[in-house]
Amino acid sequence: MDFYKTIDYVSEGTIREKGSKFMAYLYPIYAENEVKPIVEQLKKNHRQASHWCYAYRVGYAQNNLKTRTSDDGGVDALLVETIFDTLNA
Repeated sequence: MDFYKTIDYVSEGTIREKGSKFMAYLYPIYAENEVKPIVEQLKKNHRQASHWCYAYRVGYAQNNLKTRTSDDGGVDALLVETIFDTLNA
């Protein structure tokens, strides 16, 4: 029997560092097409945010696992890698 971790409910957190505010949101999703509307709504809710990074993984078996990361055209690939690593922990 295969075992895997999943997200049960929407979670959020905020960190302030060196005058910047970093907001994190975690959503349970079941299909790739759920991501875009979530990101669009968050952008509407936080219009003052200047940079958007996200990562997702959908599925659990190698043959149906879908992943994606986006750093919103930024130059800090380490940030997106950290987000994705957290999902895989």
